[in-house]
Amino acid sequence: MKRCPQQGWRSHRLCFEASVAEDKTESGNIEMLGLLEKNTRRGEYSFNAILRYGAAGCLIVLPLMLLSFSANADTTVTFAWDAVDDSRVDHYELNYGLASGQYENQIITNLTDISIDLIGYEKTYYIAVRACDSANTVCSDYSNEVSVTTSAKHNPLVADFSASVSSGIAPLSVIFSEQSIGAVTSRNWSFGDGETSGAGTAVHTYTAPGRYTVSLTVSGPDGSDSETKVALINVQEAADSDSGTTDATNVGSDTVMNFVVDDSVRDNAWRVAEIYIATMSYAPDAEGLEYWVNRIDNDSAWDPTRVAQSFFDQTLVQELYPADMDDGTFIEALYFNVFGREVDSAGYYYWLDELQSGRLQRNEMIIALIEGGWVNADAVSDMARFANRVEVALSFSDYQSEYGIGYGALTPQNQAYLRQVGQDVLNSVTDDAATRDSAIASIPERLAALL
Repeated sequence: MKRCPQQGWRSHRLCFEASVAEDKTESGNIEMLGLLEKNTRRGEYSFNAILRYGAAGCLIVLPLMLLSFSANADTTVTFAWDAVDDSRVDHYELNYGLASGQYENQIITNLTDISIDLIGYEKTYYIAVRACDSANTVCSDYSNEVSVTTSAKHNPLVADFSASVSSGIAPLSVIFSEQSIGAVTSRNWSFGDGETSGAGTAVHTYTAPGRYTVSLTVSGPDGSDSETKVALINVQEAADSDSGTTDATNVGSDTVMNFVVDDSVRDNAWRVAEIYIATMSYAPDAEGLEYWVNRIDNDSAWDPTRVAQSFFDQTLVQELYPADMDDGTFIEALYFNVFGREVDSAGYYYWLDELQSGRLQRNEMIIALIEGGWVNADAVSDMARFANRVEVALSFSDYQSEYGIGYGALTPQNQAYLRQVGQDVLNSVTDDAATRDSAIASIPERLAALL
């Protein structure tokens, strides 16, 4: 369609060209409002076109639309647009800048796509394109504007880790804590004895004497990196293996072997009881203990760390550790629950750094603190006390099961009473086995009120 009215806007003679879909009628009024618009009996529609005065005083229609763009990780952006079918178009200008409608940079091209490198981290650029004749005297207005934000600055990924101990007598349990720098999405530990793990904090037990090289490979959005520590772990044989004796440390009337309670003792019920004591400082109710043990026994997705996380979803735990509790107070509470003492300065700052760096979440720290205690030669007395308390806790739960004390069937008042008794029965337990036995003997009397 082409029309040239006798009188135009501001007394100029105006000419324009436009293609109209075949099913549109030509009746109605046409106005220039930045874009070409047409009112018809079927409703209003518009063209992607900008009107400019031509060299001879006539308007030129240059349909132009910035169609698409794509960016790669280095913020090199490729733009594409439709070609303008007009003999007067000589080239295109791609314009971009850091403010909408304000383009400080310009690239000239006779192509309909172009790639440019955008500079700077987390900066938003605004881009538009227009078509011009060879003399740059006739140009379309700018196309639709698009924006692109450059990527955030990332620290290079650097793998690193530490070990809780570097030597000891077999079987030797070691906690490996990842200390990598950068965004990590996956991990792969190799412990040097053919075993591997994908955990952030990994606990591994070496059963055979020897020197073991440990490596960690981490991956993330910025690539991957590996750290290998040669002969990091030195596992020694017991001094008199032929006679069947093992290295042992006597505490009270009990013996803690190799600073670790034997894994055959630490079954899932034992480990869940550890979490109850470490988190809430009381012996578990039988129903709760059975529930969490069943989750671990029957679902491979569940382990003690996930149980500890689920504890933090419980109202009672949230009341003990509100969301606004600082990490330092949390560490002090766990040390008292697990070790029965104040946290030492070195331990305080170690765990504070683990939590504040994001390497450990609070539920992960509970498990790491317990596991670290079992393999720490300096914590033998602390862990003997903890082991005695776990044995009392399991006896407390067994008595409830034997005599039909169900937590869910109790009134809220009696539930609170059971929790309080569970705390009281542990209070007098030390590293002396006699205190453990005395506490177990007191359970029937303490629970008599619930029978």
